Amino acid sequence: MEYDLTLEDNAKEVTVINGSEAWFHFIVPEDGDYLFYGTTDSSNCDNYAELWVNDVNVTYNDDSGGNGQFLIHWTLYAGDIIKLNTYRYSHGSEEITYTVHIEKVPEDYNSLAQMTIASSTYVSGLAVGETKKYRFIAPASKDNSNKVRYMFYSQMYNSSEGIELTANISLASEVSAYTLDTIQKDDNGNFYYIVELTPGRPYIFSITNNGNAEVNYTYVYAYQYTETDGGKIGGSNQNEPTELSIAAGEHWISYTAEEDGIYTFTASDINDSGYMYLYQVKDSQLTQLAQQDFYSGNTEEIADRILNKGDQIFLRIHQRNYEELNCNVQVSWEIWEITSVENDNTKTITTNNSGEEGKVWLTFGESISEGKYTISTAGATLKLYKNGEEVASTPDNNTGESQGNTITFAYQPNEKAVYQLGITATGSSVTLTITKEPESETPGEGDNSDGNGDGSDNSGDNTGDSGNTGDNESEGSGDNTGDNTNNGSGDTNNSDNTSNGATTGDGNSTDN
Repeated sequence: MEYDLTLEDNAKEVTVINGSEAWFHFIVPEDGDYLFYGTTDSSNCDNYAELWVNDVNVTYNDDSGGNGQFLIHWTLYAGDIIKLNTYRYSHGSEEITYTVHIEKVPEDYNSLAQMTIASSTYVSGLAVGETKKYRFIAPASKDNSNKVRYMFYSQMYNSSEGIELTANISLASEVSAYTLDTIQKDDNGNFYYIVELTPGRPYIFSITNNGNAEVNYTYVYAYQYTETDGGKIGGSNQNEPTELSIAAGEHWISYTAEEDGIYTFTASDINDSGYMYLYQVKDSQLTQLAQQDFYSGNTEEIADRILNKGDQIFLRIHQRNYEELNCNVQVSWEIWEITSVENDNTKTITTNNSGEEGKVWLTFGESISEGKYTISTAGATLKLYKNGEEVASTPDNNTGESQGNTITFAYQPNEKAVYQLGITATGSSVTLTITKEPESETPGEGDNSDGNGDGSDNSGDNTGDSGNTGDNESEGSGDNTGDNTNNGSGDTNNSDNTSNGATTGDGNSTDN
């Protein structure tokens, strides 16, 4: 099999079997250093190459390209006639498939230290203002993609003040050089650098100390990178799980907190062991909030993270060796679904004792009627928010375990208001209880009237007995009798007055 290569058409995929060979022909267009190499997405492809210049076999190579692939760097001159003979190592009979590349590279390319993708590169003794360069070839894509995203990042722990690392990646080829520079930093001064690489192309990675203090050492990693937009989190309804199937490398999921809350990030249905990290990002600055190991078959959490509305969050997850990983990821937040104020009327919340206020969403079932309600706890101060506005709170200094804190509020179902309960705790958890205040009763009042009358009873029952009788008699030609009776649920007064005396005329007069 024979093929032609040029700097413009510089890659060919071939398959060899039963000891066959694939020959490639190339006419050198200009003086310079050239790179001949193979790439494959197979882990069982051991090829071999011989370089012939003007019909002279000048060199050969087996594994310098890594992953069983050949790599030859050679200085050539305009007009040189090149033949590259490739085959399976020792002309083995097994079938292998690989891609042969040719690139023009800088003169010092092969003298640069080699960086291995999907592994670590140790960088030591980086003085202020110093730049170090490393060479690498972007691995072949398993899905034949033209571009594959990678994340390059440094790893310094507890770095001193004044250290500022920056990085740069460019194609080694002089005919198509370009630079990619999307970068983020963490609070240790490490960079996180996402780039799109063309599989099989040679690149130069540069790292520079732009700070005012020497870097004793750091590690630089490069792994395939995929990402998912997790969308908005928070509110009265929980999100559905996200199913991840990671072929290799790292996966980053971005979230935006739509509301204040206490959040938990969970990995479940995991097929292998690995790690997950939680970051908050602001102005390209990454702050690591938590890290959690996970294991096959387990469910692991990064729990009780207090987030505020608008926070930008990254969840980073990968298999222990950056290989294939399948799992489900879900973000949840504390919601207290209040369906009763008699039996099932308590809720235990796992809290953050950092002194930050975490907010719990309150939802009320249809059985919760209009009225005044009290929420109580111990060991925490409480604030109640209605439609984002604070409407009730407990004293800030009343947080002892033995002291009870309560807030009281009026609830009206027809308002359809949004309620959140702010909790500032001193312990790892608090138990909340909600009760409804009893309706008040107003005493009744009797209705007294002359003659016979019944007093009204208004939410009360008053009974009093009192009797006064007075008899006055005098003789006369007239007879006057007064009889007043008052009957009611209040006091009862009986008076019977009789007067007999002489009058000018005869007659009887009765007043009832």
